[in-house]
Amino acid sequence: MLNRTRLAGALLALILTPAVPAHAGSDWQPDLGPALETARAEGKDLLIDFTGSDWCHKLDAEVFEQELFKEYAAENFVLVALDFPKEGGEVWKAMPEDLRARNREWQARFGVQGFPTIMLMTPEGLAYAKTGYRPDGAGPYIQHLGELQEGEERAALRAALQTFTADADNAKGERLDAAYELMGKVAGDTHDALLETIRVHDPEDSRGVLARMALEDGEGRFLVGKEPDWKAMLAAGDSLLETRPNLAELAEYQVWMGFANALGGDLGEAEARLARVEALDDGSDRMVAQMSRNLKGLIAARQAEAAAEPADEG
Repeated sequence: MLNRTRLAGALLALILTPAVPAHAGSDWQPDLGPALETARAEGKDLLIDFTGSDWCHKLDAEVFEQELFKEYAAENFVLVALDFPKEGGEVWKAMPEDLRARNREWQARFGVQGFPTIMLMTPEGLAYAKTGYRPDGAGPYIQHLGELQEGEERAALRAALQTFTADADNAKGERLDAAYELMGKVAGDTHDALLETIRVHDPEDSRGVLARMALEDGEGRFLVGKEPDWKAMLAAGDSLLETRPNLAELAEYQVWMGFANALGGDLGEAEARLARVEALDDGSDRMVAQMSRNLKGLIAARQAEAAAEPADEG
């Protein structure tokens, strides 16, 4: 649980922090879609900051606001700030709902679970590296980013994309392998093509990719098939439990399973899942906390719907 000193510090930070959009008045773009178009046109990689403009400031102050970084970034990156401000706050209220929704979709697509998360992406939309806050200031951080750009993952993903797009009529063998390698790391329309390739040519989901996506999909849909299949989602989630060892991940798992229970009609089990989340989570994970609130709202809505249904007179 949060202690009083930590809570007081958090409240003080909120009081002293002006409510402004992420990286306001700078070269950072607030929407990934248009930024990808810019990156393609300029042939630059993207640096994407998943941040909270009204509560997440340390990396900004120590790195992004430094002139050394600004000069470096202008030559090397298209900058994107995807904002996740405090829900209900002034910045959150000022954000268009469609932008908030798109940011949540990108968060789910790329499995971002903490803030700040810095993601590097090629002009083609391949997410090849993730990092976050690092101490020591702008110089070492620039060196770190350069090492990520020169790493093997960037070249490997570009080769996989070339393999996937080289022969669209042959979705087996190397192309299917490339689809698996690229899944969860691609922005844009290519993602849908990858998903369709795996659905059609590996309907058994032999590598568990579609099952994992069931836990990450922002709509709560089980993605094997066109319609929601809550029983299948529950089975897939239970089979993946062993891969989620720490408390925050276990809490997130229970929330997703709670959504599946609630949407599948088992409100009692959904409430039990929510109780398990509250027992596991210390309140420090904002994503889990938000998901828990959404699950509570869904359960309440379903309970209200059930209460409003006319009784069966037989």
